[in-house]
Amino acid sequence: MKYIQALIVLILAPGFLWSQTIDQERMQKDLEVAEKILETVLSHSDGPVIHATRNQGITGSYIKDYGVVFNVPMNRMAFAFKIDEDMGKKGVVIVDKKTEVVRGGADVDLDEMNGSTIESAKEFLAEYGSLIHQLQPSDKIAVRSTSGQGKSSSYVWLQGNDKESSVISSFSVEVLVADLQEYERGNIESDELYERIEVTETSEDLSREPQMEVFATLLDRLYQSDLSDTYYMAKTPGYDRMTGFGATYYLKFYSSRIYDNNKYSLPTIGKKDLSEEERNKIVEEMYPSFLENLKKNIIEYGYILKNLEPDEMLVLKVELTSCRGCDMPEEIEVSVKKTFLEEYRLGKLSVEDAMATINVRDL
Repeated sequence: MKYIQALIVLILAPGFLWSQTIDQERMQKDLEVAEKILETVLSHSDGPVIHATRNQGITGSYIKDYGVVFNVPMNRMAFAFKIDEDMGKKGVVIVDKKTEVVRGGADVDLDEMNGSTIESAKEFLAEYGSLIHQLQPSDKIAVRSTSGQGKSSSYVWLQGNDKESSVISSFSVEVLVADLQEYERGNIESDELYERIEVTETSEDLSREPQMEVFATLLDRLYQSDLSDTYYMAKTPGYDRMTGFGATYYLKFYSSRIYDNNKYSLPTIGKKDLSEEERNKIVEEMYPSFLENLKKNIIEYGYILKNLEPDEMLVLKVELTSCRGCDMPEEIEVSVKKTFLEEYRLGKLSVEDAMATINVRDL
């Protein structure tokens, strides 16, 4: 009995992470297969379609405490909205600040365009979501639109309108793995599964959310060369916000400057006239300290994102400083559920326990 009680306590403890049992290589294989399937499903939808391109960049990620997210970058999509068979009545919107509009048709209906994409995303989740193995019943699989790399979400030009629209139209479509399992076992019909798939659409003004901006500015200041003792940032990070999922920030770090004589300086620690070999050795040694500091900063300051719901995620996609031949990743993804940040702020978690809830994944 004592053993069972101890096991229950361990499972419920913040530091006990199911993701530790995930076979990362198999998960990556599943995600890459699913990415291709999703691209195919979206590009063959009826009505308004997405013209998939080689650089479209649909990406899937496993995120601890959430499940799997497929990001579909809206700013690189071209939608074709077909009014009827008459080619003179066809409108096109390209969401990429380089819009070409075929004149002579009716106004493009963003809701109808999004609706077709959403239906295709629901089809993907219902029919192919079970191809992603190792997920728990409480996990989710989501398809979400994203501006990509933290740019302000989709600018849309409408037919006959010479000015940019002030509307952002984005979406998230998600299903609970438990519902997929019920469907696969024949316990529910497809109609009921589709009803259980949750859809969130967001249309908002292009003005930024103040709390999101504050956190971006805070990260920028923390990682200027005069405050950081490892790597530094050169500009304020961008972000994406999706209701129901959370917030994703995009950070790019540097470590050194190079001069005409091929000598390096490390401004955060005041070292100069280093060879590339000397520079790389120091940069590689800095990585564990950088990662520990990043996790502490998330715990200490993440609570200011009060607009996030407790079950939403804070995700940092981090492009690390270049270090040729070094034993360190080029990119990492750092994620934590908002509820753990709040529990730390309220004193329910120690620093150590709170940091244990943060997941770091090499990309």
